[in-house]
Amino acid sequence: MKQLRLLIIDDDPEISGYIKMMLAHDAPHFRIDMLESSRECLEYLRENEVDCILSDYQMPEMGGMELLETIRSSGSDIPFIFITGQGSEEVAREAFKHGANDYFTKDIGFAHFPRIINSIEQAVKNREDNRQRRLTDEKVVHLNRLYSVISGINKAIVRTRDRKALMENACRIAVEDGFFKLAWVGMVNPDDLSVVPIAKWGNDEGYVSGIRISAKDEPMGRGPVGKAIRSGAPYVVNDTAADLDTPWKEQSIPRGYLSIAAFPIKLYGKAVGAFTVYSGEIGFFSEDEVALMSGLAEDISFALDAIEQEEKRILAEEALKESERRYKDLVELSTDFIYRSDRYGNQLFMNDAAYRMLEASPEEVDGHPWQKWIHPEDIKKSMEVFGEMMARGIDAFNFENRFVSKSGKIIHVMHNVRVLRDDQGAILGTQGIARDITEKKLAEFALKEAEKERNAVFHMLTHDIRGPLSVIYGYGDILKLEGGETAKIMEEIRKAARRISLLIDDMLAISRLESDEASLMLQPVFAMELIEQAVKDCEMFAREKRVEIKIEVEPKTPRIYADSAQMRRAVTNLLSNAVNYNRDGGTALIKAGVVPDDPMKIFIEVSDDGDGISEEDLPRLFEKYYRGKNAGKKRGTGLGLAMVKAAVDAHGGKVSVSSRRGEGSKFTIILPVKPGMT
Repeated sequence: MKQLRLLIIDDDPEISGYIKMMLAHDAPHFRIDMLESSRECLEYLRENEVDCILSDYQMPEMGGMELLETIRSSGSDIPFIFITGQGSEEVAREAFKHGANDYFTKDIGFAHFPRIINSIEQAVKNREDNRQRRLTDEKVVHLNRLYSVISGINKAIVRTRDRKALMENACRIAVEDGFFKLAWVGMVNPDDLSVVPIAKWGNDEGYVSGIRISAKDEPMGRGPVGKAIRSGAPYVVNDTAADLDTPWKEQSIPRGYLSIAAFPIKLYGKAVGAFTVYSGEIGFFSEDEVALMSGLAEDISFALDAIEQEEKRILAEEALKESERRYKDLVELSTDFIYRSDRYGNQLFMNDAAYRMLEASPEEVDGHPWQKWIHPEDIKKSMEVFGEMMARGIDAFNFENRFVSKSGKIIHVMHNVRVLRDDQGAILGTQGIARDITEKKLAEFALKEAEKERNAVFHMLTHDIRGPLSVIYGYGDILKLEGGETAKIMEEIRKAARRISLLIDDMLAISRLESDEASLMLQPVFAMELIEQAVKDCEMFAREKRVEIKIEVEPKTPRIYADSAQMRRAVTNLLSNAVNYNRDGGTALIKAGVVPDDPMKIFIEVSDDGDGISEEDLPRLFEKYYRGKNAGKKRGTGLGLAMVKAAVDAHGGKVSVSSRRGEGSKFTIILPVKPGMT
């Protein structure tokens, strides 16, 4: 549908906005601008074309009626429609008297918008019809006189699809019906800009083949033909003997060429040749004859354009057919599902893979809503995504839902869908590709079930281990009372039991953090609190190892929302490692602050002066039960860093390490101020 340009004039922008919204909703082919005063409207019309004006009646400075009178007095016939709150028959009569096309009142809700739209379209159509009628009336007299020549040329254009044949017919008709002595067509050679004759008719006597003409501004190009081509306009010589100043003058007069006219032939608007006619009468080319031949040249130019376009169309069609064949091969050979639907959710196309997936025929799918194939539990979210695509014109990627085939088989699919638009940008529907991820989903489900079972077994085992440990602790306390060697032995047994208990705690902590059902006890906490608690937990160990612990915390480091117990365990673990793997008399530095260029994240950094970590150990450092080569005889379970990573991941953060042998190690935790922020 043709786009119409509308201008709304109303000093109340809310009313204008509402009218624009309602019109745009029901008539998307309207392009609407809004102004708040008649003065702005008149200024706008000086620079812009408008198909219809919708105006309020009563406005400050210049009302709608005065605006209408001003526009009509300028000679403009732009359709003018009043939409006003001044609803009276008297106002309506006055409006129509001054040339308004229609009149509407601002009723509550504006229930007559369909009538307004119809009135606009009818007014625009009437204006266009009137314009065409006036043009037709002006041309009638002239066309009657020139009808026979134009009719003949047009018939030749319709019948002819060959350039040379078209030019020869044009020359013949011009001579036979227009009473010219000679007519010929010359086209510019792009290599040297010479004009090469390709068709002629009439009393030639070797004239055309004997002359040399150029499109350049030189002596051989300063005759009618060269000038018409360079200027792109007709060039007339009505008295060859008096006015023609070219080398061909002496050849023209003996042949009876007493007046000459050359008309440019254009291809896509550029002059590429000329159609030249010769009359045996001086002053033969009046305005009517010039108009006749100009129209003839334009018809020929149009025909050349059409022939050129037809040739290009044929080539384009052949290329398109080849492209479509390749596209069809790709679509039909694809194992993914390729489909297209309209903006209302009706399926327009599916490839064979999609029909096979649904176990349905094209007749059962095409033209029907795609919702019928969606799993009932997924229809709502699928419609929400589709609705947002249509409303906002956005694409959807990696969207998952489930199809149900004709036999009831459930298929998990992942979609990538694009919005389809026409040349004006209006949304037509969607086109997408979907991949069957059923096996992947089943594998994920099986993995989750296995993980749940593993966790259940794990929790059972840890529970069964804790019972005997409690017995060991109890008897240990009793036997310690006997003193002597027995007490020393029991103390070692208690220490071993304690290490087992800590190992169980770490294993349970990791299991909870890695579980899909993991829950964090979030509360506001300062990084300084976590650091102070970690230092307190490690200070006795640090004194034994003769390692100094230093703290550097930026004063404006914000609080974070975190599980205090889990993050304390993580920071303590890093600090304990920094002490444990440090050199005698070394320093363990723990720092905290805001991540540069990202005020919504903080960092906690723990570094030491130890021997560092070998490069081959770094990639596996956060794996469960993995201990680096430089761990040596130092006590450890291989779960500490894995627990750190699990805790940080659960908070939506990241943990990293950098280290070089002989230069110590640095562990960095990055945490969002609030979980879920990235």
